[in-house]
Parts: sequence; C-alpha cells; structure tokens
Amino acid sequence: MSIASPWFSLQPYPRWPLPYLLEAAAARYPDRTAFINFDGRSYTFEQMWSGARRIARFLQEKGLTKGDRVGILAPNCPEYVVAFYGTLLAGGVLTTFNPLYREREVQHQLEDAGAVVLFHSTLHGPLVDGVRDGAKTVRHYLNLDEIWTLADSVAGEPARVAIDPEEDLAALPYSSGTTGLPKGVMLTHFNLVSNVRQINGVGMLDRYSVLLDFLPFYHIYGLTVLMNSGLAAGASQVVVPRFDPELILQLVANRRATHLLVVPPALLVLASMPDLGRFDTSSLLWIISGAAPLPPEVGFRAQEAFHCTVLQGFGLTETSPFLNTSPGYRVKMASVGPPVSDTEEKVVDLDSGAELGPGQVGEILVRGPQIMKGYWQQPQATAATLTEDGWLRPGEGDDQVQGLPGGASGAGGPASRAPGRFGCRRHPQV
Repeated sequence: MSIASPWFSLQPYPRWPLPYLLEAAAARYPDRTAFINFDGRSYTFEQMWSGARRIARFLQEKGLTKGDRVGILAPNCPEYVVAFYGTLLAGGVLTTFNPLYREREVQHQLEDAGAVVLFHSTLHGPLVDGVRDGAKTVRHYLNLDEIWTLADSVAGEPARVAIDPEEDLAALPYSSGTTGLPKGVMLTHFNLVSNVRQINGVGMLDRYSVLLDFLPFYHIYGLTVLMNSGLAAGASQVVVPRFDPELILQLVANRRATHLLVVPPALLVLASMPDLGRFDTSSLLWIISGAAPLPPEVGFRAQEAFHCTVLQGFGLTETSPFLNTSPGYRVKMASVGPPVSDTEEKVVDLDSGAELGPGQVGEILVRGPQIMKGYWQQPQATAATLTEDGWLRPGEGDDQVQGLPGGASGAGGPASRAPGRFGCRRHPQV
C-alpha cells in the first residue's frame, strides 16, 4: 500500500549549502529581528549573519578545515545559532550534545565523532574540565557565552569552502540510543535544506510568524523545524533555555507568539495552568506536538484552552526529521497525517518485502530528499536501515516513537497551516 502526499511537489530541490538560508534571510530582512533571548536581548538577521561569518574566520584561523567536526554543548541561546552557522561556513560539521549529558556521555560522543572543537556554555565549564584529559581529538574549547567577543577579535571574510550539498555533511546529531549506544546520523546540506523546503511548503511559517523556542536546538526537531525553518521563513524566534510554563506563557503574551511547539506532557502542563486567563494567548495560531503520541483528550483540552489549531506529526532524526503532518484544514487529533511533499511511504510484508494492501499489517518504508546519508562509521547499521534503492526502514532506526523526532531524547512536532491563515500548498521561501 502506497501513501500519497496531499501537497504539490516542490521539485527540483535546490543544491545549496545550508548557510545560504541565513545569508538569504539577511539579504531579504537585514533589520528584522531574528532572535530574541528570553532576557530581552535581540539580534537582527544581519547581526546573526555577520557574527556567523566572523566566527567562521575565527575557526579557520584556529586551523579548522573542511569536514572537521565541531561540537556544541549548551542550552538554547542566540549564540548557539552563530556557532552553528559559523562552523558550517568554515567547512565544519556540527555534532550537537544534549545539555543534560554527563561526562561519560559527552566524552563518548566527542571521541566517536572525532570532534576537534567544542563550544560550551559557562554552565557546562566544570563538566568540560572533567572530559579534557579523555577527549584526545579536541584541540580547542570555546566558551559559547563569549562568542561575540571571539567574533570581534578577527577581521576579514572567511575563506570560501567548496561544498557538495548532496555529499558533504552539515550535521551529525546522535540518535537517542533506544536500541544500543547512540549513533551519529549523517545529514547532508541537501537533506536539511530539502526538509526546510518541505516544512515551509505546508504553509507552517512566514515572515510574520513568531516562534517560541524552548524545545532544544541540540535535537533535530529544534534544529530543523524551529531554528533553520524559522530563519528561512524570516520569522522571529523567542529563545528559552528550558521549559518553564509560567515564563513561556508570559512570553507568549508579551512577544505575541504565533507558534508553540511542544511535547505532550508539556502541553498538558500548559493547558492545565491555574488561572490561565491571566495570560493573553490570543496571538497563538498553532500548537504543534511531537516526540510521543498526543492523547486526543490532551489535544482537545489544549484546543479549548488556547483557541487555536492543535496537531501532531511524525519523523525521525534519520529523516532530518520531517515526514508526516495533517493539513491544517483537516486535523485528525489521533493521527500524524499523510506524508509531506515528495515523500513516498509504503507498507510492506515483514518477511517478503512485498507491498501490502489497505488493512494489512506490515512495515512502513519511507523515501525522499530528507533521508540521511547513513550512520557515522557504522556501515552495517546503515545497510540494515537503508535499502539499495533509497528506502529507509524506520523500525531499524533508533527514533521510533510517534511524533516528530522521538526516542528517549526528546522533542518533536511537525506542523501545517491554521485554517484561513496560510495557503495549504503555498511554496516556501527557499
């Protein structure tokens, strides 16, 4: 049984290096606010692009070369974005760390990825001191909280790096490890740019959107659906380092947030806040849930509390992550919806691989431009998950939970359009 997408095709997908998204947004909206920290500090698109270029130059002067891996260990903050894009401009590959990791987990990922640079927050200074002796590949430890000072310490533009978007890696996130040790997921520039195009192609975002980013940037969901897709659309993003329901609802009111991306337990907490009427949440158009099945009763409760569209979806770290979502005009609260543009899905027999018909139970396979290149230095795991003709077997991956990127690690949720707000088949800005 093949499952068709209700959205128009967005082919051909551009062969762009991922930093083009920030460059293009800065060219279109130089003075528009791109990021607002929870404490009120704000940065325009031009400031973010300028900072990324200078950090790229700084890293190159420190000896970073094409393909070198760079880690980020920090909670959400605007500086995270500067380090991310600065690394890519310098030719590096980002590997993102769960900020709740302990020393042994950080050291394992640093060693497995072969990271040569680690950006870290001041908060993680003591943890980083504990891994220095064991992390033999790391040459430079950089305090992320000082990134603007580092950027000001260099002059000139970064050296241009030739990128093959379909072959060269942009990100190396590590999957949740529900089936063993976490594995590095190799995502190319083409994978991520294509998925941003698919996300914005369902009409989720535009330049008038205001996102509230409390789901972590280290996770593929926060990285792609929030950070990168928001940048590409020209949206403003309010950055919050952790889940604090009182602060989040205050920021929704004060910043007139239009999008709230959540996990089901967080949504239940927000919808159950005492005296919810003291917060003006009338600006909300979307609440998008992922990482675990959204109980319909929780979805309907949130819909009644916030008077906006509530939906969920499905995806994996291995798929960049966006795969499925419901059109905003036809939300089924217990469903993740059909596949997004240019995403093929089929159900096959577990033993023979033969395609099955409606009502039959089997294994789902997915294929599209957002499918990973493979697992880092694990050819056997790659062969078990990717077929020779490009189909991915989600059941073989580490992120298998309903909702956007899943597993034990965290946050997810795709999105579609609010009724009457955006065109369902509107092309994205990338």
